[in-house]
Amino acid sequence: MPTLFVREYAEVALMNGVATGIPKEPALAAYSIAITAGSLAGPALNSRTRFLQLHCDAICAPVIDAVTVGPTDPVADVTKDRMPANATILRGVDPVAVQQSLGMKVAVITST
Repeated sequence: MPTLFVREYAEVALMNGVATGIPKEPALAAYSIAITAGSLAGPALNSRTRFLQLHCDAICAPVIDAVTVGPTDPVADVTKDRMPANATILRGVDPVAVQQSLGMKVAVITST
């Protein structure tokens, strides 16, 4: 089954006291989300998460967004943020949104 692999990070690594732009291990969390024809969301992001590494093994359209009142998970949309197969990307997240009561999640849907 096609999969989106997610790793959450709190900070970037330093080299000689300078931020490298490379997430500092260990990750706060690591999990996967199945890539299907319908939008699926992963768990709420850790309140300390500031960066995400996303890696997919199939073409998909991921979204990182706030959980809304209901609670309602974010919905991935094939018209936004297409990711090619076997790609890895890094994304920063808004620390205020992550720490709000409903938090943020990653959702994904298959794309072409």
